[in-house]
Amino acid sequence: MACMMITGALPSTPTKALETLLHLLPVDLYGKLQASCNAIRLNALIKWSDTRFGHSRILEDLPEDFRRLDYTTGHFQTRIPSKEEWEEDSVLISYSDSTAIYTDGSKLDMKVGSGVYSQELSLSLSFRLPDLCSVFQAKLTAINEAASWLIDSLINLKAVTIFSVRRMN
Repeated sequence: MACMMITGALPSTPTKALETLLHLLPVDLYGKLQASCNAIRLNALIKWSDTRFGHSRILEDLPEDFRRLDYTTGHFQTRIPSKEEWEEDSVLISYSDSTAIYTDGSKLDMKVGSGVYSQELSLSLSFRLPDLCSVFQAKLTAINEAASWLIDSLINLKAVTIFSVRRMN
């Protein structure tokens, strides 16, 4: 039904043809893909209980080395420096060994936008958001876009620092 509504196709159009046209996996395969991804993540976090029956058998079809891979379980840190650290310029010095990405979001005259910038990566993204978005949503969208760009680019970096400014009013 969703495929027909997206394409405007006739009800007699085969579902497989519409899924192919829209680059969609059939619902059963998409469900299995999502279940496999979640099982891999839980297995990597050592929160998977393998009972060898029912839904827990989903990992049996995957190679052993693939079951251990999960790129989302890296070491992440969140740090909010104090106002004094920013004024002393000690924040930038403490992150000098990592690749810097700057993000920001703003709202002006009821128009909302976000941006991502990194001189080291030659990265400069800016995008407009719906007018009803808040500044907070714009800032989070910029951070999300920066993270997505890093994942999609497959660049091997030792450390990345995403700077996002919170304005004090």
